[in-house]
Amino acid sequence: MVSIAEKITQEESWLDYSKELTEIFDLHQALMSLEIGTNIFPNSQFDYFKQNVASFLVTPLFQYNLAAAKGKIESLLKQTTSNTPFYIFLGDLKKLLVFEESKKKEVSTTLATLAQRYSKVSIVQIQQDIQKINIEDPSDLIALVASYEASYKLGKLTGFPQGEEILYSLYHELITLLPGYSKEKLTTFLSVLADVIRYVIRTMNEPKDFFPELYDSSLANGRTEHVFQESLYKNLRNSQLASHYSYEPNKAAAGRIDVTYEDNQCMFPLEVKKTKILPTWSRIASDYLAQAQTYTNAYDQLGFFLVFDLTPKNETNNPINDIRELFQIQHLSPSLALGNNYPNYIISVIIPANKVSPSDMSTYR
Repeated sequence: MVSIAEKITQEESWLDYSKELTEIFDLHQALMSLEIGTNIFPNSQFDYFKQNVASFLVTPLFQYNLAAAKGKIESLLKQTTSNTPFYIFLGDLKKLLVFEESKKKEVSTTLATLAQRYSKVSIVQIQQDIQKINIEDPSDLIALVASYEASYKLGKLTGFPQGEEILYSLYHELITLLPGYSKEKLTTFLSVLADVIRYVIRTMNEPKDFFPELYDSSLANGRTEHVFQESLYKNLRNSQLASHYSYEPNKAAAGRIDVTYEDNQCMFPLEVKKTKILPTWSRIASDYLAQAQTYTNAYDQLGFFLVFDLTPKNETNNPINDIRELFQIQHLSPSLALGNNYPNYIISVIIPANKVSPSDMSTYR
């Protein structure tokens, strides 16, 4: 098997295709006619290996490395005596490559069709989703289309094109992580997520007078976390879900949740922190996520963690990240290994604060 792999991966340097393919044929025949020489494995297991090695190992090896050699193989096939073992081998090889080419065309056609129909879903996202399914299985394809249709029925929730992009990207990730999650609860959670996304977008593209707390460097010091909690809360109360948001109303795990969304069916906590240390996703996971995730475990598996980044923005003079990079779904394994059948996930958000005006980042000479 190793000899076949070593030889076939050098296809680009082949000079004599007839010689190289004959040697691969001989190695392939030797592999298929192996006789077990020890009693380490039962004969049944060894026979199973021989019967399945072609599809599990050899077939993908041929398809991946010989795709560009299809024309050479067809030419060699015409020159080979029919009905010989080598002729049959070449014929099987040709079928494999034709099938792989057909499959690639099918994937491309499906990708183009879905991208045209569901323009709100990024092409990269569609490509990743197609790779996760068996495209030849109608039920897999129907399920994928159904997930896109469901996202379209949500409508435009954030009010911003970039917001919709973030929302639907996180939505598709969530339905993969929680395939059996209640559709009603997920729809509600997405509405809360849309409100959070809208808030973050507004903090980044509206005049500084609208969000003075995010430009006030003095708030980096002292007990000022409540200022950012209130900034978030006041803006959430301007949404269509206003009556469902509460400020520090609920206790959980001997702590007090900063902001909550609650209705008759579900409750989602929103925990807020500030930091003067440059935030990273790994630092958020190690420093804060356990608290935020603990607040969700008695409720509905999903919650939010928002950290206001109070690092100075004029020292390095680097621009703030694209808004699409400021959201991530995070999860910590729970303390007890009980199967994790109800995993809790947190949407972590980094909100730039202690900001300066864009013009202040330029050097005038």
